Amino acid sequence: MTKAAIGFGQGAIRALILINGGAAIAVMTFIGNFGTVQAGLISSFSLALLLFSMGVAAAALVAGCSYVTQFFYESSSGRLLKAGIAFHWLAVLSAIVSLVFFVWALLTAYHGFEQMQVLR
Repeated sequence: MTKAAIGFGQGAIRALILINGGAAIAVMTFIGNFGTVQAGLISSFSLALLLFSMGVAAAALVAGCSYVTQFFYESSSGRLLKAGIAFHWLAVLSAIVSLVFFVWALLTAYHGFEQMQVLR
């Protein structure tokens, strides 16, 4: 059961990094092809890029917390076990934050695309 939980966790971490990282690369490519566009559009897409990047950072924090959690769970000390539980919840919170950044960045990018339609 523990191996299955670790496997699911690793898959979730990879997915968080992949969706945020891939979206960040797509936005960077999109911004790079703008040329001369109104500053408001670049601002919207730059914010989306920042949010996707923060989502990657939060996912990396999940990976780090997961490692520390497993290290502390291996200990038989009550104090280290409590620290492991704290890092476990920090990992869960960081995963949620990564998803929040992803959705926020999607909405920001969507707003930028709406502005592009108005300008055409």
